[in-house]
Amino acid sequence: MKTSLRLSFVLFFALQTLFTYAQISKGGTPFSFSADLIGEYEVLTYNQPDMEEVIFQDQLNDADPARPQRAAVPVYLNIDAMEHGTWTESAGKKIWRLGIRVPEARALALYYNRFWLPDQGELFLYNENKKQVIGAFTSENNHPDGLFATELIQGELVTLEYVQPSNVSVLPSIELSEVAFGYRFVEMPQFMDDQTRDPSWWCMINVNCPEGDDWQMQKKGVVRQWMKLPGGYYGWCSGSLLNNTSWDLTPYVLTAGHCGEGCTASDLNQWIFYFNYESATCSGSTGPETQTMTGCYKRAADESAGDTGSDFYLVELKQSVPTSYSPFFNGWDATGTGSTSGVSIHHPNGDIKKISTYTQSLQTSTWWNGLPSHWTFNWAATVSGLSIVQGGSSGSPLFNASGLVIGDLTGGYQSNSCENPSPVWYGKFSYSWDQNGSTPEVRLKDWLDPTNTGELVIIGTDGNVPQADFTADPQGVSPGGTIQFTDISMGNPESWSWTFQGGSPSTSTEQHPQVTYSNYGSFDVTLTITNIFGSDTETKTDFIIVGDLPVADFSSDVTTVTQGGQVDFQNLSTGDIISSYWQFPGGSPPQSHNSNPPMIVYETPGSYNVKLTVTNAYGQDVELKENYITVLGAPVPDFTVDTAKTLEGGAIQFTDASSGAPENWNWSFEGGVPATSTDQNPLVVYPTAGAYDVILEVSGAGGTADTTKTEFITVIAPVIAGFSADSTVLPVNGTVQFTDESTGDPQAWMWQFEGGFPDQWEEQTPPEITYFNPGIFTVTLTVTGIYNDDTEVKTGFIDIGLAPEAAFESSTFFIPVGEEIDFIDLSANSPIAWLWTFENGTPPTSNVQHPLGITWLQSGTYDVTLQVSNPYGTDEHIIQDMIHVSGVGIEEAGSVLSVFPNPSDGNFSVDLTGLAIQGRQIEILAPNGKVLFHQEMVPGKTQYSIHLPQAIVGIYTLKVASDEQVIVRKIQIVK
Repeated sequence: MKTSLRLSFVLFFALQTLFTYAQISKGGTPFSFSADLIGEYEVLTYNQPDMEEVIFQDQLNDADPARPQRAAVPVYLNIDAMEHGTWTESAGKKIWRLGIRVPEARALALYYNRFWLPDQGELFLYNENKKQVIGAFTSENNHPDGLFATELIQGELVTLEYVQPSNVSVLPSIELSEVAFGYRFVEMPQFMDDQTRDPSWWCMINVNCPEGDDWQMQKKGVVRQWMKLPGGYYGWCSGSLLNNTSWDLTPYVLTAGHCGEGCTASDLNQWIFYFNYESATCSGSTGPETQTMTGCYKRAADESAGDTGSDFYLVELKQSVPTSYSPFFNGWDATGTGSTSGVSIHHPNGDIKKISTYTQSLQTSTWWNGLPSHWTFNWAATVSGLSIVQGGSSGSPLFNASGLVIGDLTGGYQSNSCENPSPVWYGKFSYSWDQNGSTPEVRLKDWLDPTNTGELVIIGTDGNVPQADFTADPQGVSPGGTIQFTDISMGNPESWSWTFQGGSPSTSTEQHPQVTYSNYGSFDVTLTITNIFGSDTETKTDFIIVGDLPVADFSSDVTTVTQGGQVDFQNLSTGDIISSYWQFPGGSPPQSHNSNPPMIVYETPGSYNVKLTVTNAYGQDVELKENYITVLGAPVPDFTVDTAKTLEGGAIQFTDASSGAPENWNWSFEGGVPATSTDQNPLVVYPTAGAYDVILEVSGAGGTADTTKTEFITVIAPVIAGFSADSTVLPVNGTVQFTDESTGDPQAWMWQFEGGFPDQWEEQTPPEITYFNPGIFTVTLTVTGIYNDDTEVKTGFIDIGLAPEAAFESSTFFIPVGEEIDFIDLSANSPIAWLWTFENGTPPTSNVQHPLGITWLQSGTYDVTLQVSNPYGTDEHIIQDMIHVSGVGIEEAGSVLSVFPNPSDGNFSVDLTGLAIQGRQIEILAPNGKVLFHQEMVPGKTQYSIHLPQAIVGIYTLKVASDEQVIVRKIQIVK
């Protein structure tokens, strides 16, 4: 797990961003370019590796996050280059050219197991389109071990071109061991026709953005490393030059242990270090690549690469760093003290130099090894974004707030990205100092403190004599004033010696002293600084001036103007003024350096300060007049109301809330009474419901303005209770459906039904109300609205009575044709209308209560119907076959018809013995014609019994009828 995290920050791929030249070279242009040599030269072509096998291996390797991603594989040459190639002579020069081609390579890098050039010889390398050129390499690049390497050249063809004077007979010795075949992660579009670029992740921040302003010296010590690694791997890391306690500029570079893990001396001899590869701007994407060095010696390392230690790797470059590179040997802190802020400067993805910032306290971490060997923290967002680290950043230095190295980057989680930044782990410099072991091979102490001084903290250096300089704030004071001196010297001075003519104190060894001057005059200041490389002195003559301060004051032609008005200011300051600086908030222009600035224009209403700062040789004074200028604009209309909603007829109090000192008011009230007003705070009545606008126009010294509040006033119609019923007069047990007819948007209802069931209801529509008892009843409805309630009472609204019950009788039931019958109404419950129907009678109908003289002109049996009504209802009574009309006449029974007893309690015996004709039926009729008893007569039978136990006391009719005649007799029931 630990290894995979570590390697996620080592970018094992070939150079993505290589530019012109490499190693310590002299520059220049290949001779063939200027001599226009266009002749052919030998090109050796080698087979590309078995890419199917390479890709298969990569799939296995890439699946293991603990292994680096391979970007190039070796193609072994093992040739004496001087036995190949083509020689040409031109203009007193011998020119040798040889091409090495490996088809489909994206980039090629040559490695030399023998490299030696004679004096006056120059070697260049370039790509096929000649956009990438490196060199010239000379005899100064010769090294006793003969090993050398040149950087990746874009494309599948690299050309070596060597040139020497014709009179030089000694030839170079160039033996090529291999060429690195770059097949992925090595795109270099800057040397192709397509100028697009594949940089590091988008969130990385250039070192020359604002975040790097305070780190301009430290950045010069950060290098980019291109490394040949065991097993045919090639890749990137970052590192830093370090100072040592001897201050002898030994070119030590500190990187991560896992960057050099397993490398041999031969591998290290062919490492390439890049200096100052950075963009000059915050937004740039490329930088110069002219400053490189090749080869180094391993001095000390955590051989476990972090497994049991702090993951450091210290190398010493084979040569001193050229002063033209402006190197800075970074200082360091081996005390083990953490920091609350700082940066790391690095080359992610082999890109130009970047900077990442932390603003939290560093925490000690075990880095999976159980030892307190690492610092861990999270990156912080800054003004340019959130910069992190990436593959290729491994080994980069971690600086504390004092600009000293306190660690080197081991790594972070594999999930690390701009969108999901990972915590990071840096091997502690203090742990690498002396806690990885007790011998020089495993600790920094022996190399960075070679004389065993015991120093644990030293600052960095650029190896140059310091350059003295300083500033004073202020340069002029009045007697008794104090001046702050600030050292701004270059070159990391270690001591300071100040001399202050006329000052107290007159000397100081502080870096940034404060000095008081009590006497008038002009005085010199001298600063001498010293570091290990020498000293420098800066004297500034008459630098400090002591005299009386000025007194600032001013006036103006006016202090109150209308909008767009202008003001002329007069400077009334005293004390040999040499400069004036005016500030006019709200004015145009907003500032001026004129002594008496005229025509300052104020466009916006308000009150504004005016500030004048005056300066003389001894200092300055400030006069601030607050709210000095008043600008009157048109007043700003506004108003409030005591309520924005009212009932019809309600009054609303309007209150002016305008600003800007209005003097006049002109109101318009849609729907209001009055409709207009010039009062400041009018009272308005609104008689009619609706939504109404209000307009207020105000005017003052600065002009006129108005505001309209649309539908600002809402007038609501009051709720008014009202209702109806589908019937108001009805019989007992009748039902009424009531309907709410209230207006004004009521929100609640309360019905009360006197005598009804239910007797109250609290919804808009009640159910049908039933009245069980007669009477005159009141109905009440109370409705409630948002702003009022109302009640409608209808007294005696519901009239409940008894419907009539139809009943009647006739003077007789049996008549001969042409005889008359009188009818008597016996209906109950006070009917007020009658409708009689006499079947086949004359007249056939009647609407009088007691119709008289009704006749029938044809024999037969006929129905009589009576319909009666009153306000509470209607009833109808029908007596079927009530009237018997016979052509043979009706006979009143005498001796032939015997009824006994008569009167009776309802039980009678009828004897028909003396009846001359054969009977058909016997019936008993009530006075109203209703048949109470009916029996068919049996032939030959003369004795019949009649039982009327339910009959009431009264006179009844016994009827015996045959086809020929009808015989009747009156009977009486008594109790």
